[in-house]
Amino acid sequence: MKSFKFLSLAILFILLNSTFLNAQVKSIDVKELIELKQKGIKIIDIRKQKDIKETGIIPSSYRLSFYKKDGTINKEKWLNSFINLVGNTNIKFVLISEDGEKAKHGAELLYEKKGYIYPLYLEGGINAWIDAKEKIVKVKK
Repeated sequence: MKSFKFLSLAILFILLNSTFLNAQVKSIDVKELIELKQKGIKIIDIRKQKDIKETGIIPSSYRLSFYKKDGTINKEKWLNSFINLVGNTNIKFVLISEDGEKAKHGAELLYEKKGYIYPLYLEGGINAWIDAKEKIVKVKK
């Protein structure tokens, strides 16, 4: 009976803990990003340089590629560069990727590894922004 209670409590703890972690990383839509942008939130585009060059970037975004030149993820360097850019773990920010998936992964890393408590990412990524016909700035380099 004791082992059943212990097992039940362990499962409950794991479920609550994973729910809590996922609740902290939040997706936002284009409309929410427009509102947050007007309030001055930091927007950080994590796409590859060549992708940014092809599609452009949301005005006033910071560029902080999640990738090495060979296309692999550059996790540790990216996390450290992010800390230098954003600093305080209480600051809200929005990550932008092509379709939102890499941005979600980046937001989860920042929450779990570095303690950022308000990581947001744009659902659908830059594609959703472009589909909504919002302003894009072309990048030359």
